[in-house]
Amino acid sequence: MKQILLIVVLLICLATISTSNEGCPHDWFGFGYKCYFFDETKSGFHPTKQRCGQLGGNVTTIRSAAENDFIKSHINESFYWIGTTRNPYRETQWLWNDDTHIEYSNWEEGRHYTENTRNILYCANISPKTGKWFDLQCDQFASQSCEKPNINLLIASVGSIDDKIKKLEKLNERNNDGTAKQSKHEEMLFKKLDSQIDELKHILESSKEKHAELEQENEVLKAEVNKIYEILAEKKITLKQRVVKFFKTA
Repeated sequence: MKQILLIVVLLICLATISTSNEGCPHDWFGFGYKCYFFDETKSGFHPTKQRCGQLGGNVTTIRSAAENDFIKSHINESFYWIGTTRNPYRETQWLWNDDTHIEYSNWEEGRHYTENTRNILYCANISPKTGKWFDLQCDQFASQSCEKPNINLLIASVGSIDDKIKKLEKLNERNNDGTAKQSKHEEMLFKKLDSQIDELKHILESSKEKHAELEQENEVLKAEVNKIYEILAEKKITLKQRVVKFFKTA
């Protein structure tokens, strides 16, 4: 009986999705392993993506019904961009920011496929009233939503999942003759663990890619600054000389 209770407790712990803002920056909201930011400011999709990048994240992606409900509960009367775009050469194919295929979706009926629109870039937004998704040309305007990994929660979760796996393995060793009901619970637990581990790996990989992009942009900026200094040095022009020259000719 104790063993069954332990498995049930573990399942309940795993099934509980964190909605705490702990570990998220000010004005960001926590859900699962991610932090979310919502801004009523309206812009095109690409300016929104750029804004999210400046904040260290990306346009919000939605991987489950629970996440969709969470986002719907945090937006007001505006439609907000979500991080998916349609393949301009395949009118029915939509991909997330990281080029992964959409598995969970919540499209409004008839609003994710528009005939005779090849070579037109379509993005998507979410309705504040229904939580349904609508296709929209990327240069039109909607409010901004961003996401980024909750690094602190991720680090804590890795250790927590590892502990749960070890406990489960010990429990299995002691209960090889367990009932069919126990086996079913254990199978569910392993599936949940595998799902969480896959999600952790995906988020960590996305974080690494984002960090690499920022590093690359930083190197480009440094190179441009150095180039400017070299040009000024060649012409023997200092900033002070340029200011003095400006006022003399003014």
